[in-house]
Amino acid sequence: MRTTLKDIALHAGVSTALVSNYLNGSRAARMSDATRERIEKALKELDYQPSWAARALRTGKSNIIGLAGTMLNYEVNQSEMLALFYAASQRGYQLSVQFTGDDPARLPGAVRSLLAQGCDVVIVSGNLTGEDCRKLAEYTPKLVLINSNKSSEIAGRTIRYDYESAVLTALEDLKSSGHENICYLCDKNWSIDQRMSAFLSMYPAENLVDCNLYGMRDKAWFDTLLASRKECRAFFCINDMIALELMQYLLLNGKKVPEDYSVLGFDNVHAAAMTIPALSSIARPLDEVASRVIDRCEEIIKDRSTEFETEIFKCIYIPRSTTLRREKQGDAVYEKE
Repeated sequence: MRTTLKDIALHAGVSTALVSNYLNGSRAARMSDATRERIEKALKELDYQPSWAARALRTGKSNIIGLAGTMLNYEVNQSEMLALFYAASQRGYQLSVQFTGDDPARLPGAVRSLLAQGCDVVIVSGNLTGEDCRKLAEYTPKLVLINSNKSSEIAGRTIRYDYESAVLTALEDLKSSGHENICYLCDKNWSIDQRMSAFLSMYPAENLVDCNLYGMRDKAWFDTLLASRKECRAFFCINDMIALELMQYLLLNGKKVPEDYSVLGFDNVHAAAMTIPALSSIARPLDEVASRVIDRCEEIIKDRSTEFETEIFKCIYIPRSTTLRREKQGDAVYEKE
């Protein structure tokens, strides 16, 4: 039998209205800490499960936040989704997810579907172009965008990652270690890539190497890479998985990292810190962004805000063993102080 608000109120020795205000986070609910603790204890002891459908009928709000994600098959995007889930659940919201694959053209349909299912607001996360944003414009009042493309946004609804500052810091670190010639393993056709724009502010386009991002990179591919880039002793990779593949190839072929080659990744996946040597990488501030996104969603749900200024969150360079500052003297290798 479902536990009701009346049951909770009787168990805690308070009014039903007070329990309702507590559950809805009403600012009008003035109560002592002791009363809050009694209500919380009653909720746990009676295993209270709120009826989201009943709440929606009563308040016009479902307290469900939608998430339309374009690249949830990648670890970093899954980590972002989990950060959003935890941030939402801590505020009493549920998260409903739709995955659109690598095709941003499917985003409007996903947003429309989530809103039709009763979501109060929808988060869209991806690397969206101006055209993608224009197609979502009609949903602006119920939308919060997490975008990785610095050249496009939805006015009053965008939170953006800044890749460039961390990439420049990492490249300067490699340069100060004596690496004058650095190559970037990337998708050369992905012109909106912030990593690429930062790299090209320091190095010529001829230092770009198309990494066959969505294909296979076998031993022959890496053989060709090193043979064609003999002058390059440091590689910046578009993501950690390609960096780890490169490290594996180098180590299996008698090369040492970082003594012979330095390797820098991007995304800071879990394996980056656990591999030997540990992979230097660049991390997105996922928890910080998730908390801010849910702040914005809550403002929309509670009708406290209609729009906000675009907010930018800087990524973080995490230097580890694969880019240690080292110098060679004969056969000896030592770390610089």
